Amino acid sequence: MNRWCVFFSCAVLLGLLAGVGAAEPPAVPRYDARTFFATTAYFGASFSADEKHVLITSDATGVFNAFSIAVEGGEPAPLTNSKTNAAFGVGYFPNDDRILYTEDQGGNELNHLYVRETDGKAAT
Repeated sequence: MNRWCVFFSCAVLLGLLAGVGAAEPPAVPRYDARTFFATTAYFGASFSADEKHVLITSDATGVFNAFSIAVEGGEPAPLTNSKTNAAFGVGYFPNDDRILYTEDQGGNELNHLYVRETDGKAAT
């Protein structure tokens, strides 16, 4: 028997053995557009000076706002509370709990940069 016949026979045998006991791949779930658009977005990441909190942005309130979440877990605490203007967390200051964030005016996407002081007041 020449070596090509041996090679071909081995390849066929391995192919047959590979299919033995092979499980059906799991079904991939399908989602409709309504479900897709009803998701809540979370993004961004900036650690606080003490590295105990992370600044994130989410549309959980229906409008994008900045939140702080403890590294250990728990519910996000709102840092901005806009009902109409999208507010996006940029980052914590390196030595304290002030944050930088951007906010547009009524969805015009002309972002302005703000500093949120530790007392919650915003300054441009």
